[in-house]
Amino acid sequence: ISGVQAGAMTTVQLAQLSGSAINRLTAAQFAVLSGMQTTLLTAAQIGAIAPDRFAALSDSGRNALSAGAVAALNAGQLDALSPVQVGTLSNIEQIASTELALTSTAFIGGITLSQAAKLTSGQIGALTQQQFAVLSQNDGAALQPGSFAGLSDADLAIAGPSVVSRFVPQDIAAFRTDQIASIGAFASLTDGALHTISGLQLAAVTAAQLAQLAGAGINRLTVSQIAGLGDSQIASLNSAQIAAITPDRFG
Repeated sequence: ISGVQAGAMTTVQLAQLSGSAINRLTAAQFAVLSGMQTTLLTAAQIGAIAPDRFAALSDSGRNALSAGAVAALNAGQLDALSPVQVGTLSNIEQIASTELALTSTAFIGGITLSQAAKLTSGQIGALTQQQFAVLSQNDGAALQPGSFAGLSDADLAIAGPSVVSRFVPQDIAAFRTDQIASIGAFASLTDGALHTISGLQLAAVTAAQLAQLAGAGINRLTVSQIAGLGDSQIASLNSAQIAAITPDRFG
């Protein structure tokens, strides 16, 4: 079957190539399948496609896959894509979190800003430390507020200002105390996020984090938060911070 003929195959004919039988088509034949053909491929067929054949699909052919089909993709198929092909995926938010977490850092590096903005909290939380480091460095400014609750302690430790500054109150409220203590770029929290830190979470804030609120920056903590600092936390403040505390907070 030539390329032109493969492009004329009906969905009924493609359906007969159930499961792994879809790989009876060559990579060259996959390359000419249209979106009208690929959109009707089943999840079982998509999940069985050999990586080289998946990579051979046209951008429009890949982007026509149904949500269920995209969810059936595996890491091997995703890693077969070039960085340019990764950047053309229009449905990246439909990829299973478990499979995304198994992809290479090269795949993660191909994710564009517009794609990063679509990633779900489940997908972001499932990433390995190495993957998150690549994503946050390249696309941190595009990650959506409210999608960080699933970050690991290790991820929070390496998250830079561009990521931490996007934390919103709902992220902070969802963090465990160990997550709060792991935020590396603590001073990059917005006032809204910082003020959401509860009394229980405040007790987990480390001396190193408080030190980032240098000088008058210590006053970014609310009156109640200053009052809630423990003895060891107060003792960790330097003289410039103590001198800068406003009277209402000092009292």
